[in-house]
Amino acid sequence: MSIKIAPRATISDEFKTAMDKIYRAKLQTYQDQEKTLIKSPSHHTAFMEKNGPIIAQLRALVLNPARLDMEYTRLRGLPYTKFEFLVREGYPYLYGLTKDITLEYAAPVQVSRAVQRRRNRERYDSKKVVAEPEVTISLWDMGTYGVVVPLAFFGPMREKYPDHPDSNTRKWSAVQMIPMRDRLSHNRTPHHYATMQFVDGNPVSENPLDMEPNICWGGFSSIVYACGDECDVTELFRNIHIYLGRYNQNSPLVRGITDGDLTEKFSFAKKVS
Repeated sequence: MSIKIAPRATISDEFKTAMDKIYRAKLQTYQDQEKTLIKSPSHHTAFMEKNGPIIAQLRALVLNPARLDMEYTRLRGLPYTKFEFLVREGYPYLYGLTKDITLEYAAPVQVSRAVQRRRNRERYDSKKVVAEPEVTISLWDMGTYGVVVPLAFFGPMREKYPDHPDSNTRKWSAVQMIPMRDRLSHNRTPHHYATMQFVDGNPVSENPLDMEPNICWGGFSSIVYACGDECDVTELFRNIHIYLGRYNQNSPLVRGITDGDLTEKFSFAKKVS
């Protein structure tokens, strides 16, 4: 019996070069901070106790090719098919194409007003245990996503592009998650939408990167921005992939969907079960 090995993601040379630049920029930031504290032993000690392990890891990534190869291996193991480097109007992006995303959608079961009023009263009665609302579970195939991360999302890289024309807008430094079945869709995920400008009823561009993104990261906010601040490229793409398959019924984008039918707002979604 032959053993089939699942294909791993490819990484372009340009993407690898960008990763190296990100790591070097972050290491330089730490080294500059360390220099300012040399004359203050107590502050320097506290700084190294907090940041020493991260600095050591960055030095290994920058100075040890074998360690950098290990990071590439970790990246290839993520549920993506490829990682590439993009340039749009002179501005650089990291790009990853996911494998198909399956979203588990929990639709609240509709109840009568009388039942809802009773539940509301019970919520204010500390002596009663309130049951969780009933839900019906369905699985939806959302297709593949193009995850686009501007280099400016990584802290030390942001100051390298101060004159970019979009430097004062979200699309300059925001992650974009583009559904490949409908690249210009306004609703992208249950917690992420993007807006295209129109002139005389026509979109000003056919490129989804020209759309203004809005994202509700929810519980992912701290980990996503920590990955950006600490320049952990692999963990950033890993957590974004997890985020794409998550659903929060309190999100404004999914509120109002009837009968658990995601196609009301996501035309590219296909029900699996």
